Amino acid sequence: MNYLAHTLLSGKNEALIVGNFLADILRKNEYGPWMEPYLLGVDLHRAIDHFTDDHPSIKRINAILRPSHRKYAPVVTDILLDYILGQAWHMHSSESIQGFADLRYETIRMHLPVFPDRIKPIVAKMIDGNFLIKYTTIEGLMFTFEKIQEAARFPSDFSQAVEDLENYYDTLYLEFNHFFPDLVEHTQSYRINASKL
Repeated sequence: MNYLAHTLLSGKNEALIVGNFLADILRKNEYGPWMEPYLLGVDLHRAIDHFTDDHPSIKRINAILRPSHRKYAPVVTDILLDYILGQAWHMHSSESIQGFADLRYETIRMHLPVFPDRIKPIVAKMIDGNFLIKYTTIEGLMFTFEKIQEAARFPSDFSQAVEDLENYYDTLYLEFNHFFPDLVEHTQSYRINASKL
């Protein structure tokens, strides 16, 4: 799962949202006492990733995508699942998707002053680019896969990813709907614990 799913699964607790977000962009040497309020969010992020990697539906999606994307099939899966979540958004949230994103951007901005200096401009640029919504449009997917292709160190055809989405959409959507409720249930304890802090 990528940013949109991670953020949705954080619920409305600010520290959980921010910690889950930071888990992907911080370096290990940037952790310190300032991170204490956000550690449950980091744990949630890791729990999401581990559960996702091990779920039978995700393994089936990776198998579908592996002929085109080989080593990078899980990367493509993560991004495409955010697209599918965006298409099924009304099933998982009563907020509009842009309204949801705007509130989370505001939450991240409020905590930005305590972030390490290295990531402050990165985070600001991400927010300016509406990063939570980026993977929910075909145009955003195409842009993202072009950038990943430029940086790839191993063989893959990221230009095929959108075509794969179109060719296998019904199967991917079905697998997502098997998987995502399980993930919501698996991560519920983190949201409950955060509400008690």
